[in-house]
Amino acid sequence: MKQNYDEIHIWDFPLTEVSLNLEPKFRAMLFKDAVTKFKTSKKLASYLYEQGKKYEVIRIGLASRIRDWKNITKSIFIPAWIILETANTLKIQKDLVEKKVESYKTHHGSTNITNPKLPILVTPEFASLAIHLMCDGTDRRNLKTPLGSYTQHNPISRNRFYQKMLNIFGNLEPSTLSSDGKQIVLPSCLFLVLKNYYQIKRFGSFESRISPIMKNQSKEFKVAILSAFLVDEGTIYDCVSVRVKNRDLLNDLREIVLSLNYKCSEIERTEDKKSGGYVYKLTISTYSAKKLLNDIKNLAKLFPTCDLAHKQESLEHIVSLSRKSGSKRKMGKTKEMIVECLKEPKTVMEISRNVGIARRTVRQHLEDILKIDKVKCSGVKGRAKLWLLK
Repeated sequence: MKQNYDEIHIWDFPLTEVSLNLEPKFRAMLFKDAVTKFKTSKKLASYLYEQGKKYEVIRIGLASRIRDWKNITKSIFIPAWIILETANTLKIQKDLVEKKVESYKTHHGSTNITNPKLPILVTPEFASLAIHLMCDGTDRRNLKTPLGSYTQHNPISRNRFYQKMLNIFGNLEPSTLSSDGKQIVLPSCLFLVLKNYYQIKRFGSFESRISPIMKNQSKEFKVAILSAFLVDEGTIYDCVSVRVKNRDLLNDLREIVLSLNYKCSEIERTEDKKSGGYVYKLTISTYSAKKLLNDIKNLAKLFPTCDLAHKQESLEHIVSLSRKSGSKRKMGKTKEMIVECLKEPKTVMEISRNVGIARRTVRQHLEDILKIDKVKCSGVKGRAKLWLLK
């Protein structure tokens, strides 16, 4: 599965939208040498003014800024295109400039990527970040800079997403967690880099599409894409399914599923009882559950953040049930086992694991046992009811 990954360098960024903070001594040297070459700060500013036209950028008052850039030793952010054009006049290699980047952000961004990992490696974690934003991300615009967030109520899955960001981009400054801890406020440049590489116009519930670039990536990327989708939008109960309102996005996902040689259903349209309208559903066959689990486990050996997080155990349970599907019990034996295990309070999931049957089958048996008044609901555990023998 392991392979060489694409690299995204600073010169691959949207150069008119990203600002770089260089190591102060290198920055001072860069602009001092450039001023020396052009004789004055004003002449260097005129040159950069002309170069800006090819980026469709008009910058005035650059001369005074250049004097600051070559003298001030504190951190300062400078548009990426200006740094690269200045370095080019001095025949300084772009790779050297990249090594001197201490942090970067968008022009209007409030969150910086510090101690950045450059070049950015396009790994399965990179692809999965894009999918998370399609599913549970919020992409809105302030001025010309995309801002957004990712919401995930489960702490395990939320931490997985956060770790992916650190692994791909570097440290984030300031803290990007919301006050309730359930939402991660995202650096603007993260959106820019992902969109630019995958040629995605917008991350939105109804606009998102899995790009052709993603569909043509290797198996490990496709497994990461599916895994991220299941973490955010999947239901792993007695089968593996995904429900979303964006039919086109689900069609894209179905292409990914089939390309991985998993069996799956056609897309079904069902009523959305919570918000009204319709929702679209894709079900992955339980016959493919074992292969799906093995593929995710193999990927997680290389990229631990790309597992199913808090849903991994549920898929493992489905696979364990399929292994037992060949054995049959005597009539009434399953009900006896359920009654026996309810001497202590248990949820449907715990009963399912104890007895080795699907959760929907547990519920059917509980309905029968309730009719003869042998069990009762004794409370709740999380959001699940607890059942106990009377």
